[in-house]
Amino acid sequence: MFALVTALAAITVLPADRLAMADRLFDRGLYAEAKAEYVALEGAEGVAPDDILYRLAECESALGDKNAAKKAYAALLEKHPLSRHAARSRFMKAMAEEGEERKLSLRALDSDATPADIRAAALYHLGAEGGDANALSRSIALDPSGRYAPYAKYRRALANSSSKDPAVRRQACNELLEIFYSGKDDLSAEALYLAGEISYSDKRYASAASIFRLFMKKFPASEKADGARTMAAWSEYARQAYSEAALLASDGATDDRACILAMSAYATGERAKARGLMLAYLEKYPEGKHRDSVALPLARIDFENAEKAGDAAAAVEAAKKACAVSGAAADMLRLAWAYEKGGNAAAADAEYGKIAVSFPSTEEAAEALFRRAMAAIREKKWSRAGLFLAEAEATGKNARRDAETKYWRGVAAVMLSQTEEGASFLRSALEKGLPPDLAREARLMTADCDYAGGRKEAAKKEYAKLVGEGAAERMGAQKLRAVGRFLLDGTVLAPMPEEAKKCALAMTAMDNAEWRQAGFALKGAAEEALGATSAAAESYRAAMAEKARTEDLAPAVLSLGVIESKAGNHIEADRVLKECVSLSRDNASRRADAYRWLARNSEAMTDYRGACGYATVILTLFDDEELAKEAKQILERHPEASK
Repeated sequence: MFALVTALAAITVLPADRLAMADRLFDRGLYAEAKAEYVALEGAEGVAPDDILYRLAECESALGDKNAAKKAYAALLEKHPLSRHAARSRFMKAMAEEGEERKLSLRALDSDATPADIRAAALYHLGAEGGDANALSRSIALDPSGRYAPYAKYRRALANSSSKDPAVRRQACNELLEIFYSGKDDLSAEALYLAGEISYSDKRYASAASIFRLFMKKFPASEKADGARTMAAWSEYARQAYSEAALLASDGATDDRACILAMSAYATGERAKARGLMLAYLEKYPEGKHRDSVALPLARIDFENAEKAGDAAAAVEAAKKACAVSGAAADMLRLAWAYEKGGNAAAADAEYGKIAVSFPSTEEAAEALFRRAMAAIREKKWSRAGLFLAEAEATGKNARRDAETKYWRGVAAVMLSQTEEGASFLRSALEKGLPPDLAREARLMTADCDYAGGRKEAAKKEYAKLVGEGAAERMGAQKLRAVGRFLLDGTVLAPMPEEAKKCALAMTAMDNAEWRQAGFALKGAAEEALGATSAAAESYRAAMAEKARTEDLAPAVLSLGVIESKAGNHIEADRVLKECVSLSRDNASRRADAYRWLARNSEAMTDYRGACGYATVILTLFDDEELAKEAKQILERHPEASK
């Protein structure tokens, strides 16, 4: 090119032609050579001085010498302020400046006096450098088909991507997709990737997955293609398309994809596979950015495995690891549970206490307090249990266990002899809905409270209803006996022998001979009340056959003796009634009744001497007018036998 310059100097060439040749050098990127030609043309006839100064400034700018370019543009503007190149020179001078000086110069171009394309360029740079979406929008409006319009749209979308307004972010995403589909080569990839990032950030995961997959297809050689694959995998994972996420992350080649692969397996319940992948992740990426995200579910898997295996020690260790990673109340609950299962009640109670203090007014705090109460109930520490249950309710987050909490508060109150308060809690628990077993117990205890509070009619009705519903099968022996006898008692409402019999039947099926005997005695009494005398006699005989001697035996034997006597089985009646006398050593009233029936039975057998003997015993030993009257009548009917 130096040869060309030398040749041009040796011949005669019109300045305009030489200028055109220099311009061609500039257009070919030969800026230094073009500059030399422009310098040679300074002062040439027929060439405008401002044209030469402008071209020299452009060369300095193209050569990257900002200071020289700034001076050159400044010189043009000083010497030729009205030049056709003035506006462009002001813009280029501003671009050669830095910092606040640059901003001030660019702002000065935001004027109606500035040509639209130059003004649009200035606004673009102001908006791009300051993240000013408004300036970028004005740039687009001024020159919608201009050189800077697509870049301004991209920059505006970039600025709006961090807006707090979802609608603005959504619009930014749409603009980026428009840029991509417009085919602007130098912006398409960037615009598409950013659209995917905005969609992901806005939790529009299906859209994000689609965009990142499109990026992988359209720009496989891009340096961002691998990142797009990772983001597509994260998007699929976030929208719970775990199989798709696992497929995209199947190589596990990066920290992210190895994590996604493991977490997808965990999310689909493939615990064994997930555990193996998690261990592999931690080995490959010991300081990985997702270390905690992997370590936490791994610890929870180990906890689940230990729980299933009944290994309390392993469960404690796994729960400790989970707590160390998350510090979450849910993991602390698991740790407390593991301590409890392992028999470390003190550690469990301490952990539950920490949860209640560290996470007040939460569901976890309510659960921790409830479990502390259950531990206290197992130890029969009723006052402590009631306190924890009250605190659980006070959290306001006890909805899941509301009915149970009121039930156990009722139980605790009853055990502390706070009967009326206990009954109130139990009724409230029943209103809220309890599981069948607890509901039955609550109703039984409520009936007990009614009985203790003198509301015996209500108690009797409820007992009868419960027994009729099958509650007898699950009641304890002592409760069965008490309820059965109460139901059979006619002093409060009419006797309820059918329900009393169900209580008795439940007792007769027990392993304990004493309770069986009491059950048969009650059964016989119920059957007598029903008029089934023969069945009653069989029940009484079954009571006598048991190898036990309970307080219920003597009344049963007396009743059997009476039945036998009335049935004309006098010899058997005599034997049984004598057995009753023997069993009633400590019960004068029953013994007197047995003697009366022995007297009657003897008289019925025409054993008048025996009848008079029993009558004499009654008159001698018992101060009972009715018995005495009957005994005298026997003696009066058989004066000879009484001598």
